Amino acid sequence: ADEYCVKPIDKDELKEKVSKVLAS
Repeated sequence: ADEYCVKPIDKDELKEKVSKVLAS
């Protein structure tokens, strides 16, 4: 979770990032 604390981020953008990470 720490990598997402670098900057403020939308929940939608966060979900998209998480989806990409899980899919990789």
